[in-house]
Amino acid sequence: MRIVIKFGGTSVGNGTRITKVCEMISKLKEKNQIIVVSSALQSTTDELVKLAESAKKGKMESEIFDIITQRHKNTVNEIIHDKKIQNELLESVSILLEELEKTINGIMTVNELSNKTLDKILSFGEKLAVPIISAKLRDSGIESKSFTGEEIGIMTDENFGNASPLVKVTQHNIKNNLAGLEETVPVITGFIGVTQQGETSTIGRGGSDYTASLIGMCLDVDEIWIMTDVDGLLTANPKIYPNAKIINCKRDILSSIVSIFQNNLTELAWAHDLDKIFRYFNNYFKIIEKYKKINPNFIYELEFEKLVNNPEEESKKLMKFCELPWDKKCLEFYKREDLFSKTASNIQIRKAIYKHSVTKYLPYKKFLNQYGEKYSWFN
Repeated sequence: MRIVIKFGGTSVGNGTRITKVCEMISKLKEKNQIIVVSSALQSTTDELVKLAESAKKGKMESEIFDIITQRHKNTVNEIIHDKKIQNELLESVSILLEELEKTINGIMTVNELSNKTLDKILSFGEKLAVPIISAKLRDSGIESKSFTGEEIGIMTDENFGNASPLVKVTQHNIKNNLAGLEETVPVITGFIGVTQQGETSTIGRGGSDYTASLIGMCLDVDEIWIMTDVDGLLTANPKIYPNAKIINCKRDILSSIVSIFQNNLTELAWAHDLDKIFRYFNNYFKIIEKYKKINPNFIYELEFEKLVNNPEEESKKLMKFCELPWDKKCLEFYKREDLFSKTASNIQIRKAIYKHSVTKYLPYKKFLNQYGEKYSWFN
């Protein structure tokens, strides 16, 4: 299989974690073709923001710059044992740090920080991270090469700080730039792109999940894995509430399948093929069942049909599971003025709960039987 695996900052937070990540990749590569997408090392992006904001005020945060420098150089010295690879990597890291320092000094000179310049600053976190991961793979005997989003051709608009990929040209670029790497593990930056004018852009904080999905779509991979330090949508921040649990929001499977297929989800290649949609849901059910066995009573299943037919009763059950007091205002969420979503839900969340779509897709059941007959969960 071809698999895109995305690692977040906590997964590659230090040398020990990077080593574990590379061990995992090594095992997976025995039977699969692996493409890696990685965020910056833990805390680095936040520190780069502080560097940029201080530079705007004419101040160089030398202590923060030194922390970033030492984090990356120490990690290289800790986990890379081949001296040739280590020396080459340290030289690359030093060049990137020098470029970062020059950019910071430029901000201090003009006392101005545009979104375009901030994107350039933030890109250094991942540009420093992916060569280290790639070098550790090579140090372990695995052929690997690191790439920035610019180098593989993730083309975006000029909405710096929250740029949107130009999907068609990006798909063409990625196919061409990652061709011929079947035996090599590419390690790619998470949220970095490039405008048509050649300026560095970012898809925004948290954009590396999107990048992994985009690369998976462009290469038509079999699976996309998003590796993280939490188990899913939880009832609270597990760093604050260690006993936080999972909420599994679901609806009738027939409705889910038809809804995905009929919508023009241009960035998800599998969403245009009913066989692939069924395979997706089959994997989903396997994962949920595995979670239930590992952590009984840890997952709350919120069913759409039950919720819309009896909003108050189902909402009370959910609040009880979350160990929160019931408040009737929970059902008046659509009246809030601070609601915001960047998805189609932006419209839905401004409406009261409605149920006219519950049986909307029932007429398609006979047609889908030919695809779902081999899956017990569909019949």
